[in-house]
Amino acid sequence: MRSDPQDGVRPRWPRPDVEFGHRLCRAYETYLMLHRNPQLSFEWAWNLLQCISYNDELYLAHCSHCTAFYVQDAYALDKGICPVCEIASGLH
Repeated sequence: MRSDPQDGVRPRWPRPDVEFGHRLCRAYETYLMLHRNPQLSFEWAWNLLQCISYNDELYLAHCSHCTAFYVQDAYALDKGICPVCEIASGLH
């Protein structure tokens, strides 16, 4: 996946193929290694990837404080900062 200047997500491949599947599996395995109590199943990770890539209900927003990307609900108010910066600054 890659992001465009409008924070939209574009797939790197025109259609899912075997390499795409391998990359998704490796990314999920990395997630499992980084989190002791993972909250995201492989199926939910796949659904999240699909939702973000359609850029309709969910999208990747860009934090104005730390410049990181975060998942944002398209129908919710967005303050323009990621949840980590929001908690750290006491704006929540």
